[in-house]
Amino acid sequence: IGGVVFGAVGDRAGLRIALLAAATLFSASAIMVANGTGAGLLVFAAGCFGASFFPIFGLLPAYVGKTAEADLTPAICGLVECSLGLGGALGSVLGGLSPHLAGSFRPMYVSTGAIAAFMVCLACLLPRKDHPPTCDLTLVSK
Repeated sequence: IGGVVFGAVGDRAGLRIALLAAATLFSASAIMVANGTGAGLLVFAAGCFGASFFPIFGLLPAYVGKTAEADLTPAICGLVECSLGLGGALGSVLGGLSPHLAGSFRPMYVSTGAIAAFMVCLACLLPRKDHPPTCDLTLVSK
């Protein structure tokens, strides 16, 4: 569901905006969990996480494909996907060690939220080359 929603956002508003929205939602979910507020909010945070995590694996290569030179795109996409995979694996290992090292999962959620917030900042720096041309609604209404 998240991939469809953020893909539609990327098609309509641009991949940069979709990346910003996904990273913001991802960061917000980590911050909500780190604060440990009620069960209802934790379920909402889990939904936000699920809706935003996996689309990032498609949005980043799509952005690269639209903005990079054609001969560099496969190499850049490979580096992007490897970095995401290594980051996910490292996060899982550190997350598993977190209760033993820090006594709780909270430091992991805080660091995840901070890293995702940094991703929002990086997405803000991306050029707007990916935005599709504006649709002429007068043709649609005829």
